[in-house]
Amino acid sequence: MKLLVVDDDHDVRNIVAGFLVDAGYDVFEADDGRQALSLLTDDPSLCMLISDIRMPEMSGIELAEQAVRRRPELQGS
Repeated sequence: MKLLVVDDDHDVRNIVAGFLVDAGYDVFEADDGRQALSLLTDDPSLCMLISDIRMPEMSGIELAEQAVRRRPELQGS
């Protein structure tokens, strides 16, 4: 399963991604909402988004709303 972890804090993102890799997931990382949306658009096999809520420029909630508009199958994951 391919997951996308989004956090503007490099250390937090790496810790979360590391735990998920250790659990057997294929993890991609993004440091902001714009990069995350690009990855979600480019790779339809990404099936879950894990995001920080407070990020500059685009909050995690705004990211989730835009992600579901682009990829409705992500809703409820």
